[in-house]
Amino acid sequence: MPGEAQPWVAAALVLVAMVVTEIMAVTGGGTAAMVVTVGVPDMVSTQATESILVMMDVTTACNAPASNAQDTVDPMPGVSIRMQPMDIPAVTARVLTGNSTGNHETSVPTTHTPPPTAAKGAEDALNPSSSIIDHTSNIPMPSITAILPLAEGVEESEAVILVDVLRRSGAHVQVLGLSKKNPIVASRGVLLTSEGLLTGQEEADLLMLPGGTAGAERLASDERVLEMVRRFHNQGKWLGAICAAPIVLAAAGILSGRKVTSHPSVRKTIEQAGAVYTETSIAVDDHLVTGRGPGVSFEFALQLVHRLLGKEVAENVRKPMMFAEEVGRGQ
Repeated sequence: MPGEAQPWVAAALVLVAMVVTEIMAVTGGGTAAMVVTVGVPDMVSTQATESILVMMDVTTACNAPASNAQDTVDPMPGVSIRMQPMDIPAVTARVLTGNSTGNHETSVPTTHTPPPTAAKGAEDALNPSSSIIDHTSNIPMPSITAILPLAEGVEESEAVILVDVLRRSGAHVQVLGLSKKNPIVASRGVLLTSEGLLTGQEEADLLMLPGGTAGAERLASDERVLEMVRRFHNQGKWLGAICAAPIVLAAAGILSGRKVTSHPSVRKTIEQAGAVYTETSIAVDDHLVTGRGPGVSFEFALQLVHRLLGKEVAENVRKPMMFAEEVGRGQ
């Protein structure tokens, strides 16, 4: 596998460098937030993919040969890298300028081919007719970011569905563990892997809290998580909590007078925190979105997409998932 992946890695690095160089020239430097998406073919191992992410996160020397890309260690501000499963290797990008309420998107031209500095075999690893491919269909590239803290005992279905649906919408989602233990054991014995360690200082547009009694209790007792919840709340950023996870919002002291739902098992805790309790599947109160339990996970995730990215994007995500008509079409 590593031998097969190396030509693709080299080609991907070269193409990313070209994309970044062109967009920075168009936008005049660090005035734009840039999202570069890399298509990952099945042949590329997990280890190789992680190496690509590390190398492509240090793209200051944009015109360096691919073989030397790992030597460029100064990150370029405003460049975000994400992976996208694809049948063939590809690179595409969008530039976001302005604030969160007035973004403008610029597409990258599709006429590039790998330069001669690519490592041997890189050209053969690419589809020569379209080195840079826009594979986003009618779903926009991510203009939002989300964080999901992962704790032992989490309800696995909720965690996986939240990450899956938000990523389908184009959001950049980070799954961050509370400890260095990896993988963690979820509530039904499923092993889940985090992508890093939570510091509590992370910034995002959305903080998603999955349930599972033991997992929610661990989140509610972790000061890093509570501090993030309070900070997001004070800044008016979106907070999503499903099943038992609203107890985390209660522990953070932000539920007084708020309309909230949860799994019935933690209702008393939510009411004692001063919330106005409702038994609806989903409850939305300003920037707080809460959900009832595992059975509404898809509806809950699509509601988050709707609130952050709009009804059209939520519908574009929902349609190909082949739900019954009523699923995911909340307010």
